[in-house]
Amino acid sequence: MSARFALSSRHFFRAVTAAVAILCAACGGSAPPAAVSPAALRAPAAPPAPPPLTLLSAATARPNLVATFLVPSLERSLDSGVGLVRLATPLPLDAAGVRDLLLSQMGLSPDLAKHLDLKVPLSGAAVAAAHPGATPLMAFSVAAKSPADALALVAAAGAPIARRGLAVQVQAKTGDKGWFLPVGNVLLIADSEEALTNAGNLALEGRGAGKDDVSVVVYPDNLARAFGTTVKGALDLVLAQMAGLSKAAGSTGMTTEQERQMRDTAEYLADAASAEIAINLNATKGLGLLFRLAPRAGGKLERLTRETRMIALDPLLGGAATDKEMPAVILTSAYAERNLEQIRRQRALLATQVAKSGKPPGKDVVAAGNFLDALTNSLVGDISALFGLRGGISGDIVYPLKDAASAAVLTKGLIGLDKAAITALVRPSLGEAKIDFKVSSVKAETFGAVRGLRTLVSVSLPKDKNNAMVNSAVKKLLGTKGLETLMAVVPGNRLAMAFGPGAKARMVAMSKGVAATRTKGLTQSLEAAGPRSVFVLADLREIIRFALLVGDDARMRGIGDSLPSPMPLVGGATGDATGKQFTVDLTVPPTCFAAMGGLVQAAMMMSR
Repeated sequence: MSARFALSSRHFFRAVTAAVAILCAACGGSAPPAAVSPAALRAPAAPPAPPPLTLLSAATARPNLVATFLVPSLERSLDSGVGLVRLATPLPLDAAGVRDLLLSQMGLSPDLAKHLDLKVPLSGAAVAAAHPGATPLMAFSVAAKSPADALALVAAAGAPIARRGLAVQVQAKTGDKGWFLPVGNVLLIADSEEALTNAGNLALEGRGAGKDDVSVVVYPDNLARAFGTTVKGALDLVLAQMAGLSKAAGSTGMTTEQERQMRDTAEYLADAASAEIAINLNATKGLGLLFRLAPRAGGKLERLTRETRMIALDPLLGGAATDKEMPAVILTSAYAERNLEQIRRQRALLATQVAKSGKPPGKDVVAAGNFLDALTNSLVGDISALFGLRGGISGDIVYPLKDAASAAVLTKGLIGLDKAAITALVRPSLGEAKIDFKVSSVKAETFGAVRGLRTLVSVSLPKDKNNAMVNSAVKKLLGTKGLETLMAVVPGNRLAMAFGPGAKARMVAMSKGVAATRTKGLTQSLEAAGPRSVFVLADLREIIRFALLVGDDARMRGIGDSLPSPMPLVGGATGDATGKQFTVDLTVPPTCFAAMGGLVQAAMMMSR
């Protein structure tokens, strides 16, 4: 969106004020005309009025469509949004007050609201300009309560400076200019005559009911073409910039795996025919954010979208003593092939490193390769995991195995690892990133009735002033001695991993193969969330606590410790069997808004 358009969009209600005064004056009564003198009859004729402005048909404009925008009912969205915000703040808010505040922030009189019909859709569309690289042309539509109210809004916009039939160009006191075209009780608004002509009918066409409170749909190919590039070219540029920024931040750069993950994500995005960002506000369900991708036929994204298998959190995970405490993050993933692909990439990196050395692989590389091969051949590919942040990062991860034979092979490969093998296993994925990775100890141990492996590793950035803060945070996250990790094959043909504080006790519990005792609150949260191919349940309170712990401000740490209740967030990703829509979603439930109240009040107290 151009800065010029953004400016006039912010003021379009103000831009709805002056032309009607002139129009009304032109229609009002006046004194009878005086007699015309012969001299007047000989005066030169006025230039002909420009022809009426004609909008391009929607069918003609659609091939250049870059984006659409829709708010089915601003009044409903304000009501729901204010209801949620009231849960988190003691301020006396209501929808009408917020609406008037928004108008005032734009420099407009709240009295303008009496002309607007906020119960019906507000829509917009953007199309590519004629010249590549030019800012897309945008038009919006807003409804008034009547045709007369539409004219009153135009009159409030500014002084009329041009007309094309019913279309009026006005200039506000700020100097901003805009075109307004009344269509019954609906006003079309655009920065320029060209934008109104090319995008106007598409903006009108978009005035549907809509299934979301706010929806923005972008067509990547047309958007890239409008700026004189391609989707792939634009994504490659973004990836290069991100890699450059990462390298500049402490001179660490990205690891090979991080670069691969980012490129994978970019490849999926490049396969999207359209991308939609939607917002839903509901006083009983909370705030919902959705990102929907419509794949092109036959592409990588379509294949991912057709995978709709779901899994539940493994029964071994999720034990808790009270609903007052919950993990920082719970995660499940049923995208087996994508999960296994990460292991295959690690194996390929190991082979590439051996090839580059020009020497036969040593015992460490052989052991690392055998373990990765055993993982690839044994794992189903599903993942269940939970993570905590109290006293540093901790977590438990469970990977289902194919069968008992796979479990036996994997156990042998696991026990065969030593310090050199684990170093060989991890080092290739770091690539050229300047990260110090150290394996302090590796030991085969018995946990309960199962035999497994215990490791202690540490990670840090080069020691200089630029990395001091990051290294301090890493120490708080991993512990001063490093991160303790336990791995073992447990009953039920599962590979279990436990790391961080309390890892041994949790591994012993998992070694029994008995389902964890979950609290009623966690059980209800998991059931209410609904199925997803990737599922995430996060406690924002734990994340805030850790973020405040990393800092040196004792008062801020006190705020984190004072938060009394979990602040759950629910989300994930899934597709559909037809391959038409891949959805990533995040929901902030009302309980999270309510728990935020304590954080808001503490922040207000500190600001005094």
